[in-house]
Amino acid sequence: MALAAAVRLWGVEFGLPHTLARPDEDAVFGVARSIATGDLNPHFFSYPSLFLYTVAALYAAYFHLGQLAGWFATEADFIQQSVVHVSGFLLLSRLVSVAAGTATVWILYRMARRLLDATTATVAAALLAVAALHVRDSHFGVTDVTATCLLAGALLFATRLAESGSPRDLCAMAVAAGLAASTKYNAAIVALPCLLVLAGLGPRHQPRLPRRLPGLVVFGGLALAAFLVVSPYTILDWPAFRDALIFEIQHLRTGHGVDLGPGWIAHLTISLGSGLGVEILALGVIGWIVLTIRDWRTGVLVWSFPVVYYLALGSGRSVFVRYMVPVVPFLALGAGYAVARFATWLTRRVNRPDLRPAAAAALALIVASPSAMRVVRLDRLLSQPDSRLLAARWIESAFPDGASVGQSGVRYGRVQLTVDSSGRVGRYPMLEYNPKQRTFAEPGHRPVDAPDVIVIQQSPLPHYAEASPPSRDLLEGRYTLGTIVPAFAPERPGQRRVYDWQDAFYVPLEGFEGVERPGPNLLIYVRRR
Repeated sequence: MALAAAVRLWGVEFGLPHTLARPDEDAVFGVARSIATGDLNPHFFSYPSLFLYTVAALYAAYFHLGQLAGWFATEADFIQQSVVHVSGFLLLSRLVSVAAGTATVWILYRMARRLLDATTATVAAALLAVAALHVRDSHFGVTDVTATCLLAGALLFATRLAESGSPRDLCAMAVAAGLAASTKYNAAIVALPCLLVLAGLGPRHQPRLPRRLPGLVVFGGLALAAFLVVSPYTILDWPAFRDALIFEIQHLRTGHGVDLGPGWIAHLTISLGSGLGVEILALGVIGWIVLTIRDWRTGVLVWSFPVVYYLALGSGRSVFVRYMVPVVPFLALGAGYAVARFATWLTRRVNRPDLRPAAAAALALIVASPSAMRVVRLDRLLSQPDSRLLAARWIESAFPDGASVGQSGVRYGRVQLTVDSSGRVGRYPMLEYNPKQRTFAEPGHRPVDAPDVIVIQQSPLPHYAEASPPSRDLLEGRYTLGTIVPAFAPERPGQRRVYDWQDAFYVPLEGFEGVERPGPNLLIYVRRR
């Protein structure tokens, strides 16, 4: 648990105060702030509402604490400060993910210990603690890791229900499943293993298990009630919810930017192969197979959610790596079981069964090492100053009295300069490049022929690379290269650098050599005087 918390906290402040260092955090921030200041309708249904309300509750607590301390006199002061000092607000949402990611390690241990044994549980928890994909996304103030924590909680209560038959465990399982779905819509698939337990197909089937039909009714009713209590505007603002859900389904099917092919292949090779590592992935699947052969009830309960979830999310061409985060705890459990079984076989071969825990620990270290090394390199990279922050500091240092700044390329890679007390970039008006007219202008303003500074991006992500940067003849004679802020070097021959290709997150999943810091390379040109 301490290790899990440490690697998730290390580098958690990456990119701040840049609001787009991690895509979608800005959306969470905006919606949660609106909720915290009184508008309970999120008006945003790409996510269900539980994570948004959780972050909003933290914002509201901060606001009331600030009022008592004299930091804010009114809500207007609070909103203004949230723009000027955005880092703390974004950090709060990230800390929710850190807490949820760390808690998932404990939940997995408890579930594996009930289903299997202490050795398997310890190894599985250790593997999840350093599982690179899970660690990476535990740094992000978005929904995926929190949803994974809640659906793992639903499975923990399902294992308890299969053993106890207690109505209390049934209710807890249903509420946890509803809360998981209210954090991420696709987490509703966790209902499948829960229903298997209610149908009497779970491990350790007891005669005391609630009658099937009443149990199903209670589960469905409580899960739906839990969902609606924390996402009430899915009903109260039904048209907006319906349109958002239709859009998300179409988006999953049609893809996002670069075409990576069918999700089943891309998630296997990129999200899990590069994001998690082949060691935990392969052993996880092997563990599922061996467990199912030895105890099919327990095996089905372990792999039913991740397999159905993988098939569902892999059916489209939107293959954001974060989609596979909910699969990781179950792969860690399967890998833990495979390691424990092999340790048992090995120590029996040498007639030393007392060495099983030590053998399992040694094998776990071997299996976990590649992912753990990837985590260390990831966290070290996240701890480096982002190229977009360094570029902003250079501009502010070179032009302390202000300058017009022309930028091109995608918004995620652009420099964000210091805002003034009113929340506006007063001294550094941002001008956007129009490649057709070959001019820069603020939105709705007259074009400017020659801004004081021009920032050009060089992105490692093809979908987020500049399509039409300012041409060389526009720059030559009028501008001089002020500085280059490097983030990554070109790949060497034979090097394989893998990114989350559809997401604007400038840190690789694999192949860290030559990457100095998060962000794109930035070339800053200064107009000649």
